[in-house]
Amino acid sequence: MSDSKFDIAAEFCKVTDKQSLFEYLDVELDADAETMRGLLRKRRKRMQGMQSNPKFRTEARFLIKNFQPIESILDDLDGYRAWLQQNQESANLPIVEMTIRTVLKGGRLDNEQQDYLQRQASELGVSEDTFVGLLSDLAKEAGVALPGMFPSDVTTAALAGSFDDDLYMLLAVPPRASREDIYRAYRERHSDALKLSDPGRRDGAVNALDRAWTILGDPQQRASYDMSRTSTGPPARSRDSLDFHGSTAPPVRKRQVTPDPNATPPRPVRTTTTGPRLEVLGDPTRYLDLSAGPIEIPIMVRNIGDGQMPGRISTDEPWLVARPSQLDPNRREQVITVQALPQSFSGNAGRAVLTIQTENGERAGVVFEAVRAESRMPIIVAAATVLGVVIVLAVFTVVTVFAGTARPKDHSLTITIDPTAEEVMLNGSRVGTGSSVYIAEPTPGKATLEVFQPNFDAYRQEFVIDGNRPNILNVQLSLARRLDFKPGDDSVQASLDEDFVNRIMAPRSAAMDGCVRKIAENGRTLEGVVRIHVGPNGQPIGVELDGAVAANDKARECLVRQAAAALFHPFPDGDYATVRYKYQVTGSAQQTAEATP
Repeated sequence: MSDSKFDIAAEFCKVTDKQSLFEYLDVELDADAETMRGLLRKRRKRMQGMQSNPKFRTEARFLIKNFQPIESILDDLDGYRAWLQQNQESANLPIVEMTIRTVLKGGRLDNEQQDYLQRQASELGVSEDTFVGLLSDLAKEAGVALPGMFPSDVTTAALAGSFDDDLYMLLAVPPRASREDIYRAYRERHSDALKLSDPGRRDGAVNALDRAWTILGDPQQRASYDMSRTSTGPPARSRDSLDFHGSTAPPVRKRQVTPDPNATPPRPVRTTTTGPRLEVLGDPTRYLDLSAGPIEIPIMVRNIGDGQMPGRISTDEPWLVARPSQLDPNRREQVITVQALPQSFSGNAGRAVLTIQTENGERAGVVFEAVRAESRMPIIVAAATVLGVVIVLAVFTVVTVFAGTARPKDHSLTITIDPTAEEVMLNGSRVGTGSSVYIAEPTPGKATLEVFQPNFDAYRQEFVIDGNRPNILNVQLSLARRLDFKPGDDSVQASLDEDFVNRIMAPRSAAMDGCVRKIAENGRTLEGVVRIHVGPNGQPIGVELDGAVAANDKARECLVRQAAAALFHPFPDGDYATVRYKYQVTGSAQQTAEATP
């Protein structure tokens, strides 16, 4: 049957505000053709007497005029059902894809999460086959192993070269796996590989698995591998809160390893987590351009152990200020707001270190390299500066070493994006996400930068990468639409998952507090509420402000931009959901903030 008849039925359903002929006739999807035919003819007879009634005029005229093609659909109900399924799937597939990407940003996927995603896809009309194919593609793209993957499947994939670049996927373990779990997975797959009858295939699989254990079984090599796993960011096990202003880590050169296939792996050492453990997310080195004014950078800190984690936060230069100065010992995750002050910055280039010291003796740091844009002087002058920071933040080991040598002719590229970006492309290749992307050794010459973020216009810029000095690009995205939605009396409100909202808003709160702090006077406390209205696709569609900043155009614009970049999970039921963000900011003092769904 021609799709044109289905299209006519679709237009008719729009006129009557129905999803399908089944809904129009108030029957189930498995209704038979003769029942529907009788109801349709009865409806046409009634509409013939309603053509002069304004309430039914459009429906009546459309049905009478197109009755024959609409009725003929009942001769091919199976085809019509398949057509409806395909249309619904096409319309909702982007929502399913966004939901999957959001979950995969955590760096792992367990059975419970997969079941949740499959239920969401089913409720949105996406078939199981389509869902499975999409999930597999996105998981491979994100470097996340699917649950339930059998050792034989992994071995086959390894032989095909599918996971050559991802040792965790080769062993089918999450990036957070313990050394004991990695060893167990290695032994299982090693045993399977030895059973292969083809000598070439067997040797290839064994060598690949041995290399994986050699690297992942050694804490130092594993830490280096985690940092070099991609060229665009920190190890996946440190990216549970992807909407955190995801500054990306510079690649670390891989250590050359020649595994011995005949070597017996050492007996794994069982480790236990007792007491608090410090973990700092993001790039251990940040590059700043202070020519445009003060810059605020959120730093996410976690306690990945047990118990309270009190500690001190300090900087070694007056132009770098950190708030608060103490860790909240009771919080599992917290954001430190670091502010770089140009008025206190002397010279054309400088370096400062943020240090986090816990009371149990753990220490971690983040280095800030700053430069003024008008200076062509390299950030790091080989003859004058001794630079080097090695920060190894593993699940059970936190070591910060300050040492190093000068880096001659640093021509790195740092891209800062306001407010954040879901995708940053350089010369057609994806290079990162978040508010800061660092590339250690970009190819000098002409380049094209593209930045994409929902609710904002796509950004494109052509520029030249200088091969003799650090390159810094500042990108400010422009809102693509007015976020002026306000719930009406007939709007149906949905609810969002509270834990998900808190994960999204925890890092976002630092940036939103910064909007308020810009207009806060010393000692004055500004309070208010930002209501973010979210559409069914998880994107903000409206922002309402109450309180001190409502009448300040500069602060209002800043808050709306930050709110527009917060992406939440889609929901199938309801017209909107509302996230309430309460701010309480004191000028030049510690601020408090909370976000509740």
